[in-house]
Amino acid sequence: MFYWLFERETIPAGHSEKKFLDVKHQIIRRVSFPAREVAAKNKKCEKCIKRHINTLIFFLIMDVDYSSASIKINKVLNQLDRFTIDFCSMLEEANIKYVLISGYISILFGRNRSSEDIDLIIEDLNFDRFLSLWNILLKKYDCLNTKNAKKAYQDYLLTKHAIRFSKKKEFIPNIEMKFPKIELELWVVKNRRKVFLNGKKLYISPLELQIPFKLFLGSEKDIEDAKHLYELFKDNLDKVLLNEFNRKLKITDIFNRYVK
Repeated sequence: MFYWLFERETIPAGHSEKKFLDVKHQIIRRVSFPAREVAAKNKKCEKCIKRHINTLIFFLIMDVDYSSASIKINKVLNQLDRFTIDFCSMLEEANIKYVLISGYISILFGRNRSSEDIDLIIEDLNFDRFLSLWNILLKKYDCLNTKNAKKAYQDYLLTKHAIRFSKKKEFIPNIEMKFPKIELELWVVKNRRKVFLNGKKLYISPLELQIPFKLFLGSEKDIEDAKHLYELFKDNLDKVLLNEFNRKLKITDIFNRYVK
């Protein structure tokens, strides 16, 4: 049985303890498989089994509606979710086009791992628009790089470096914000995907690029992020677009080895 899978598990981020335990016991009651013996011989098998179980828990606990227009998800919000919603609402207030990228996307969709920062790209801005955004953000946030708006713009953003914001008198979590640096980042801003998290609007990188890019980065954490997202949405993805990004990033073999 699957009791052993949960002996060292923490409750996935954003899940209530009671709901998680209820679902865990439903799985334990219904599934019969000599998993401990198999996993004892093969650590990759252990990770695979855990990933499939966590995916099943995600769908049992959370409501997810995937359509061509948007992805709608309802769940118990974690700290990063609340932080992201608040920051992005201020970007919306300033009428700034943005897109969330990297590790937070897998966390948004239930991956159980920690992160201290959220990465996002904003559209290119002239200084006047940036200054307007800066003044809105400083109502609730501090810039961790500099207290000077002109320096943040000229010395960081225009030189393709990110600036970081956190809640006042706090350091984590924080947002890492930058202008697009390369063609793929321009594409991501233009083709961002709309998500409604408990009714709150966010924009994320299309998963057809997010998954290959995580594999391109190549760390164990990044590969597990890619596996998680593919497992959740493999029936909804545009496979032609996904394969095109696999080809452009030259990671088709890696995709076939670790994900497909």
